[in-house]
Amino acid sequence: MLGGARGEWYDAGITTKEMQEIKIVKKEENRLVTRRNALIEARHRLSIQEQRLMLWVLSSIEPTDEGLKTYRVAISDLAAVAGITNKDIYTRLRKTTKKLMSRVIEIQEEERLLQRPLINQATYKTGEGYVDIRLDEDLKKYLIQLKENFTTIRLKYAFRLASTYALRIYEILVQYQRLGTRTITVKELRRMLDIEPKKHPRWDNFETFVLKVAEREINKQTDIFFTYKKRKKGKRIDSIEFKIKAQRTQEKDEAPSPALEGTEAAQLAAYGVSKRKAEKLAKSAPEAVQASIRALKTQKGEIANPAGWLVQFIEQGWTDSVRMNAERETKERREEGKRKALVAEHERKELAQARALSEKHRQQIERIVTGWSKTEENRYWKECKERIGNDLFSRGLIKKEGIKTWLSPMHRQAVREYLANAHGARFVTKEEHEAGLVAAA
Repeated sequence: MLGGARGEWYDAGITTKEMQEIKIVKKEENRLVTRRNALIEARHRLSIQEQRLMLWVLSSIEPTDEGLKTYRVAISDLAAVAGITNKDIYTRLRKTTKKLMSRVIEIQEEERLLQRPLINQATYKTGEGYVDIRLDEDLKKYLIQLKENFTTIRLKYAFRLASTYALRIYEILVQYQRLGTRTITVKELRRMLDIEPKKHPRWDNFETFVLKVAEREINKQTDIFFTYKKRKKGKRIDSIEFKIKAQRTQEKDEAPSPALEGTEAAQLAAYGVSKRKAEKLAKSAPEAVQASIRALKTQKGEIANPAGWLVQFIEQGWTDSVRMNAERETKERREEGKRKALVAEHERKELAQARALSEKHRQQIERIVTGWSKTEENRYWKECKERIGNDLFSRGLIKKEGIKTWLSPMHRQAVREYLANAHGARFVTKEEHEAGLVAAA
């Protein structure tokens, strides 16, 4: 690899073999992530941004793949997935991948405990708008060639969850969806979620800030619905029994809107509530049924699972504050859409400026090196060999292309460094370039 300034990543010496192992991560609907159960239950503490980024990359892996690849992701897609909406999108994303490389997960299998990072490399292509991510090789057995003890989740539901605890619990419960029940000790659940002993030490705090948040988000936004019961050992709450079932989902453009005429039970049934449950709720709380349907209509199709949402509204005694919250959330979504549009425009301008600056540097380099003597060329060639070491691809390219190679984006950074150090050459800075654009405007 032909060098580069500290803090920058670029693909100066990528080999043909590496190019063949790169898989483009495309932005598609209905993406799936399949992992061995031991990896799902691994102990880790990732932010919601980091979890989403990892799931997005993992969704490119097919369980039948023979090996892990380098996964190439568009930065704009990755930022949208991770929820990064501020202007400095590249800096934030670089910080996120840097943190991911320092995160260690603990995978427990019988008497064996494996501690590994999730990713070991993130390569950013300067001015190209994408990043190559390389996963840790020791995770291969948990991601490919899976025959048993694995679980698949749909990203469109996982990405609707805003809480890191909700997302983790969703993954843990989907494992047992077919069985319909799962009992986990409080100690084990805290281990999986990597909750420190000093955080939420009291049961009421743990229930309020972890379980209740997860229950509200998962039942409202995903394809499963769960309830739970506390199990005691003596006077202490020792474990949690989860009851899990699948629930029918409604996408935004498919949301039903039955008229308010007819019985309360019929209205609930029209939204997917079972006939038996609808009749029970209509008989015990008809006014609450009407209030729940009015509140649901204010959501304008944003609820993924209307049936589960209505049942929760009625059974937990939600009030019209839900309607106000729904209106506020709708407004926030609209504002979020505007922010994303601004970010996309800023990214487009930033990329155009980066390319223009790179072209200026190419012209400056060309003016300098075209007047070199043979001695000067040999001097630079010696410098190149010291930089690229045993990288046969880069050596062969430079030897074949000669001066053309020095002007290519692949080696432009290294040439600039050499000219600055050996010849005292000064190149236009990013700030000077942007100032020139402003003055020209």
